[in-house]
Amino acid sequence: MDIVGRRNWYFLLSLAIILPGIVSMAFFGFRLGIDFAGGDQYNLAFTQPVQASAVQKEMDTFNVEAIVQQAGPDGVLVTTKPLASAQETTIRADLANLPLFFGGLGMMFPGLEPGPIVAEVRTRLLEELDYANEAANQRLFADYWRDHPFIHVPDVLSQYSTARVLTTELAEGARFSDAEQWSQEERNLAAEAIFRFVFNSMYRMKAFNGDPHPGNYLFRPGGQVTFLDFGLIKHFDDEDVRIFEDMIRAIVLEEDPRQARIAIERAGILPASAPIDDQHVFEYFSFFYRGASPTSDAYDAEYTAEMSRRYFDLTGPYADVPAVTRARRRPPGLPPPRRWH
Repeated sequence: MDIVGRRNWYFLLSLAIILPGIVSMAFFGFRLGIDFAGGDQYNLAFTQPVQASAVQKEMDTFNVEAIVQQAGPDGVLVTTKPLASAQETTIRADLANLPLFFGGLGMMFPGLEPGPIVAEVRTRLLEELDYANEAANQRLFADYWRDHPFIHVPDVLSQYSTARVLTTELAEGARFSDAEQWSQEERNLAAEAIFRFVFNSMYRMKAFNGDPHPGNYLFRPGGQVTFLDFGLIKHFDDEDVRIFEDMIRAIVLEEDPRQARIAIERAGILPASAPIDDQHVFEYFSFFYRGASPTSDAYDAEYTAEMSRRYFDLTGPYADVPAVTRARRRPPGLPPPRRWH
């Protein structure tokens, strides 16, 4: 085959292929994907087989530009581009309607005070739109845990990050569902890493990651865990931490109803004038601390259901406690809210 002799024909063929691309770039520009434009990726797992086309159709109904790829018979990978200014404006406007929704919940649950919850949800969602805020949070945690043998927080790449795009160093590891299949020893080591991360951050950093869930952990052998997503961080001061310590000491370690009540009143949850017996108050609040007891059994569906009943129900045997407390504004045992970042 005379390739050299027919080289001019090959040049013309290459030119015929290249020219349309040049014309397209000149008139329409580049259509950048997530690798260049930024955005978010979500791994969605379902309890039954699902088709990527069905999920794509649902995403289209929300007018969100997204690419949906099949990830196994019961999972999909959703890639979205950053929100445009108009989309962000729409979301902010929609948040103004939250009081209507939570007002309805207040009618269903008389013990629920919707105002503080509306403010908390609105703040939470707006923070998710601000990657500069999340980057600052992640730097704080990355600096604190740097060089730790089994706890890792990816560094933020500031030169590639903006208020709409957050870029970090590559983090690798197994997902929670995969780590569940590891040996009991490996799972125990991973659980210890998560425990140490949460409580050392709270009591020493005085900061708490308010969005912990399995999708924000990456696991490696030997109990090494990488922590992701720092969009919602609660910051505490020394007084907050002392309140935590006093309540745990009185309720869990010493089981002292009188000291427990003093700590609860100091936290601003229970008014000092509340006409309720110390033992009754102790029985109500100690239930929420069961998981912190050295003799505690595992959490189960029955326990979580009872927790919800005690928090919302104003007709049960402990209804008089939440009726007079300000615990409707926050979970029992937490001091008044200060700073969410």
